[in-house]
Amino acid sequence: MKVEFEDLRLAAYLNEAGDDPAGAAAILKKNDIKHVCLHRAWGRDISKMTDDACMLVRNILDENELQPVLLASSIGDVQIQDIIDQIGELDRALMICGFLKCSTLQVSLGIAAKSDMNHKYLYRWMELVTNKCLAANIKPVFEIDYGHCISSPAEIAQVLKRFGMWSILYDPAMLVAKRKIDPFTKYWSLLKDRVSHIDIHDYASGAGPRPPGHGDTQLDLTLNSAVVSGFRGWYCLEPGMGRRYNSISGKAAVFEYALEGFKAMFKRLDMGPIRPLEHEKWYRRQR
Repeated sequence: MKVEFEDLRLAAYLNEAGDDPAGAAAILKKNDIKHVCLHRAWGRDISKMTDDACMLVRNILDENELQPVLLASSIGDVQIQDIIDQIGELDRALMICGFLKCSTLQVSLGIAAKSDMNHKYLYRWMELVTNKCLAANIKPVFEIDYGHCISSPAEIAQVLKRFGMWSILYDPAMLVAKRKIDPFTKYWSLLKDRVSHIDIHDYASGAGPRPPGHGDTQLDLTLNSAVVSGFRGWYCLEPGMGRRYNSISGKAAVFEYALEGFKAMFKRLDMGPIRPLEHEKWYRRQR
């Protein structure tokens, strides 16, 4: 059965679509995007916000009929021997997840230390997070990151076998940015069955973020594989291109340009590689 773009479970990072949450939410609604990933608002991590700020975010989401599918946080992004001290922040983030009606929390797995105790600390942390997430009815997800306690496909597979509740947030751009590798072959092809969220985030080595399909992340191969294999997780648009790209100015305009790039890449999956700036005509029509 042919899969249409509208069949994808599409979400977008709120902070990528505009300079403030209300404006960004309006852009998502304008583009018929009904699901959102939450990371930052008003320059702060949403997972660490006050009750009043969380109420403002919730009102904006409700007014624009946006449903959160991920609360991205930096919880656990500390030296592994200190990771248990993050429990207080974890409890707060889980409370915010519940308040914002978000089903999934991103948690980091600790920065590796020169110690043979790394895995002991890691397993204790993941067990604590698992138990707290079970009690809160929230799903934990982690992002593959070099420098963290586990980063090789074999280590990740072993940990996921032990902690079956966890899944992967797959961000190929971060892998290419930190190391010039082929993330599709090294990670996606081996771990795709445990991926729940794919960041639509492209990156060209030496040049920085690029519209989807125009970087070095093999994003088109990932998307094709996901569609063919019946992936039912989330495609999370995170352009990471800032407020200006070439002649395009303004965060909302850059976001919409990236969204059209993603649509163009999807349409060309069975028609060979993407030609550079394939959707430039779309932008010119909007001006």
